[in-house]
Amino acid sequence: MSTLKDTVILFTAFLFLSPAIMLLRLFVVYLRDDKGFRKYPTQNWASGLTPLAYGWECSRTQKDIHSKRLHEALKTNPVLRIAPNWLAFGRSQAVKDIYGYTSRCRKAATYDLLSQTGANLNNISDKAFHSARRRMVASAYAPKHADVWEPKVADSITALMAQIDIRCTGPRGQDLFDAVHWIFLFSVESVIKVMLSKDVLFLRSGTDYIYFKDADGKDQAVRSIHNVHASQRAAAAVICMLIRFLVPCMAKDGVR
Repeated sequence: MSTLKDTVILFTAFLFLSPAIMLLRLFVVYLRDDKGFRKYPTQNWASGLTPLAYGWECSRTQKDIHSKRLHEALKTNPVLRIAPNWLAFGRSQAVKDIYGYTSRCRKAATYDLLSQTGANLNNISDKAFHSARRRMVASAYAPKHADVWEPKVADSITALMAQIDIRCTGPRGQDLFDAVHWIFLFSVESVIKVMLSKDVLFLRSGTDYIYFKDADGKDQAVRSIHNVHASQRAAAAVICMLIRFLVPCMAKDGVR
């Protein structure tokens, strides 16, 4: 009986002390401030303590886009701390320091999750691997080729402006201009023109379908942008579900 009683006491003490120890550790890390991030304003009260603070922001119900509150906060604070080791920048001057080739910034673990189906220059987080891939394509993107790219990109810009004019200057009641859809078409079409010297006519057709014949000679059609994003949508859904599971509802009346 004594052994059972001691076990129950130890287990009870563990249940009560574990959360306290975890919270104490978070505060110790916050006070040590090894990276000097405490000087930046936080997105919410927990941003300096745990990455779950950012997960909570992503899981909250949004009227428009999930980053609207962050966007509004960055208007008054050029740098915002959204998690213990994550900073959000609201000024374009930070782009070079973050994304430049000599930048000391490292992509977060989210990029690793989204690169499981294929690593590319956008989602590679390993510096050495990224440098090796970059060297493979560096010559193709040398400035000396700009005079060859310019007419190709200009042609796509002309096609995009024509589509904008049709949708934004037509009679009332016409379909609204879906900027996300058309900008994606413009971006992918331009990249394919530059990299493969092939005009896929996305902007003129208004779709991302690529038509081809398979090995049996049958006509096939594949949605280029849709297929590229499919794996990322699946990964994003899993990440979102995990966040919603780990970060419970923190307010009533349907606001999370």
